[in-house]
Amino acid sequence: MAFVRAGRPGLLGSISRVCVIGGTTEMTANAVNRAAERKAAQATAYTMQQPAPSSTTAETEDLVTRIEQLVRLRDRGALSDEEFRAAKALLFAG
Repeated sequence: MAFVRAGRPGLLGSISRVCVIGGTTEMTANAVNRAAERKAAQATAYTMQQPAPSSTTAETEDLVTRIEQLVRLRDRGALSDEEFRAAKALLFAG
């Protein structure tokens, strides 16, 4: 005769439930973070398309700052290498 458990779940059932909930929570949080980083990257790319100041020194500093922002976004995984190269090309073109 097989043993059938009645009532509350046992230790393994509780541990399994906690692991599933924890994994689901982590996956959801990661998805939300990736979406926020993508949105920030798009906002940064839009900002970079705006006309630069007329001063040469300010333009150089602004360009360096924007490239540093792109590098940080790429390092965090918010931009792929292809997106990084395209945004960098827009900076140098414009």
